[in-house]
Amino acid sequence: KKAKPKRLTSILIIGLFVALTIVSLVTVSYLPTAGWLAYKSTHVPLSFKYPKDWPVSVCSEPILFPQMKIEEVVSFDKECDWMQSQTSIGDVTVQKVDDVDAYVKGFTGPAKIYGYGSSLKSVQVGNKTGYLLVYTPHPTKPPIYPSPKKKTYFVKANNLVYIIRLDERNFYKGNEAETTKTFEKILSTFQF
Repeated sequence: KKAKPKRLTSILIIGLFVALTIVSLVTVSYLPTAGWLAYKSTHVPLSFKYPKDWPVSVCSEPILFPQMKIEEVVSFDKECDWMQSQTSIGDVTVQKVDDVDAYVKGFTGPAKIYGYGSSLKSVQVGNKTGYLLVYTPHPTKPPIYPSPKKKTYFVKANNLVYIIRLDERNFYKGNEAETTKTFEKILSTFQF
């Protein structure tokens, strides 16, 4: 008579294990990034996931400018020609600058030369809090450059500035809504 409760307990434990395994498998298979590729830098603390049909290329040489050094550029394009590309969906630029806070704040200000002002909005980018550059149109001047069609995110981490851009002028496969949605999923996978 005492064997029945042990047997019943064993059956319940096995049933619970099977149920949890099924729930776990279903959850994993429906993750929005399931089947995506992973990018991991060997030069700076940076990794993210991206869809396998999105092109990704890496510029291998650091670029030196006065007061800053570009440590790495990852382009969402077939070739890493991030300064000239007409087809790039966007890029990730990692920079070492003398004053990280001053550099990021330098992108904000009132509407002047370019026809709009800009401010920073706090947003989550992967495992860090970052900033989205928000454009404010000038009441009378049309925007000129840089294009408000670019979504620009800044993340300060590891004494570096990570600049992540989506260029809405070059939507991938011409589908604006889907490209933006995919880019936001990519942002959620960033690790710094």
